[in-house]
Amino acid sequence: MVKSMTGYGKQSVTIGETLLHVEVRSVNHRFLDISAKIPRSLLFLEERLKGLAKEKLGRGHLDIFVTVEGQGLFEKKIVVDWPVVDQYMKKLEDIQDKYDLTGQITIDMVSKLDNVFSVQEVEEHPDHLQEALLHSMTEALHSLLTMRSREGEQLEQDLRLRMANVKKLFSHLMNEDRL
Repeated sequence: MVKSMTGYGKQSVTIGETLLHVEVRSVNHRFLDISAKIPRSLLFLEERLKGLAKEKLGRGHLDIFVTVEGQGLFEKKIVVDWPVVDQYMKKLEDIQDKYDLTGQITIDMVSKLDNVFSVQEVEEHPDHLQEALLHSMTEALHSLLTMRSREGEQLEQDLRLRMANVKKLFSHLMNEDRL
């Protein structure tokens, strides 16, 4: 059976208030080349996703896209970089002393300084998330392979029709040469 090298598959899953999308797209390539674009919070699953693709595909360039919509899957926390705050405070006090400036350093001023606050996701890897993402990847790959098979069948039919037309034309030309 002829299979096309181009294909597309998509699968989405809802986890709580979050919608997780997995999309896979393949094009012709001499070897198996896999590229993944995954949110940082899910990078721990990148190799597993690529492994699923390697099990199903022999060659081609495959792009994997994972996107998250909604509340997010991980708890977030705000972190204060205290050493940076300490350095800012020291430098602001040095500026006050050097230039004999008056006034107080306020929380409003400190909160606007760069790199004082950061938002971090709590590192958790819930089993239900992994299972849902891997299942979605499997389903997206199944859709991609189905599309490749359908397109391959269409290509095969088109080639057979073209070959039949060439045979007819050749036969016609051969008959004309005999006259």
